[in-house]
Amino acid sequence: MSVTEIVNDSSSFITIIPDDTLDWDSQSNYPNGLRVWSVLFFPSKAGDQICLKDESDAGPTFFKAIDVEGRGLIIRLPANIIRPYMDLSECTFDDPTKVRITFHMA
Repeated sequence: MSVTEIVNDSSSFITIIPDDTLDWDSQSNYPNGLRVWSVLFFPSKAGDQICLKDESDAGPTFFKAIDVEGRGLIIRLPANIIRPYMDLSECTFDDPTKVRITFHMA
């Protein structure tokens, strides 16, 4: 399996659907980075944890949270250019195929 990446027609939203084995590196398709306004995390169930870093698994963490209620979380960013990297070893998803991570671009 692989991480599924869905880009909407206006290219203002990118949605990631993880698998259970691979990290996601945005630099593969967006080497110049993304100007991100917000990140929405839709878990597979309450208690799912997400970890997003900048550039690599060794980069600084810009979003790490546990959705205790399972309703979804949002982080707003100042529209700086980042190179999101999902470090799967620091994420705990009950069912990765039901998780959605959406980046809203400026």
